[in-house]
Amino acid sequence: MRSGTKHIAGDHHQHSGWPRQTSAFTLLEGLLASMTLALLVLGVGAAVSAAQNATMEGQKQIMATIVADDFASELMSLKYTDLAMHNGDLQNVGQLKTFDGDKYPKSYNWLGRRVSVNLVSITNPSLMVTIVGQRIIVTAFDNKRDLATVELFVPEPPK
Repeated sequence: MRSGTKHIAGDHHQHSGWPRQTSAFTLLEGLLASMTLALLVLGVGAAVSAAQNATMEGQKQIMATIVADDFASELMSLKYTDLAMHNGDLQNVGQLKTFDGDKYPKSYNWLGRRVSVNLVSITNPSLMVTIVGQRIIVTAFDNKRDLATVELFVPEPPK
């Protein structure tokens, strides 16, 4: 030890005006860690949101198919001669009702449906047979687009 200089136990650093080296995070390291964590959380959130949208879209398709099939089933319960009078039937979004006038549950309020009934002839050349009947198309929709379509053919009954 040099004379005139006191040595303090545990003080191994020389003080030359530069900051001491420490093992703590610097502000930049903390900022980078926070940004990485934020990006990770955003990525997980986006994945969860996409999964929820896909699930919701699937649920919409199922409910729309049920609504269209219900109306087709009701039409099938009618006499053949009464089918044509339902051509152009429209139930706007939120206005779904059965033929008996019963409203659908509120969970279906975001759906509507429309019907077309047209007289058509279907010919099978190999059998040399022509069948006349009604083609029924029931389409369920929401405020943006058509979601499901059910199509069926009802042959004309024998005379």
